[in-house]
Amino acid sequence: GKVVGVLVVRYIASVLQQIVISSVGFSVTDFDVALLDDDLVFLAHISEPDLLLKTAALLDANRMAELQNAGRIPAGNIGDVMIDLPELRAGVENVDTQPNFAIEMHEATETGEMEKHEEQAGAVRLNTKPWVVIASQSAEILYAPVNEQTRNTILLSLLMAVLVVVSALSMARFLSKPI
Repeated sequence: GKVVGVLVVRYIASVLQQIVISSVGFSVTDFDVALLDDDLVFLAHISEPDLLLKTAALLDANRMAELQNAGRIPAGNIGDVMIDLPELRAGVENVDTQPNFAIEMHEATETGEMEKHEEQAGAVRLNTKPWVVIASQSAEILYAPVNEQTRNTILLSLLMAVLVVVSALSMARFLSKPI
């Protein structure tokens, strides 16, 4: 039980970014993976690398200064390092009891207007670090196969109903005609 020394490990966000990208192993344009630390600082984000070292946490001035002094977020004012994503914060806070959640995202269109869409996300807390991995996909793309299956089922049901009615009418006519 004698302490000989302390091992300090530092992570470089760009290296973590490359590790996450290579770990995903496939390229899907509407599928995102992000790695966040315990202060909700983005350590990696596949589709938006400009989010690296920005936080989704609501920080007070003291905590922000601590993180900046530790080199975990860049120097700057609160608007430069914080991103307002309340659904993401709530999802990460409840990841142990509710690992799936929805996030409302706002993206600029080609005309510069802000367009909102919903993404479905799943998150898991890592065992070895107080970090969270989040995978998300546009709800429209995620539910497309379900919507297609629902549409096909409704069309098939309508077709079967029409066939049953035609068969019933034919049978009724056949049975009721004079001998």
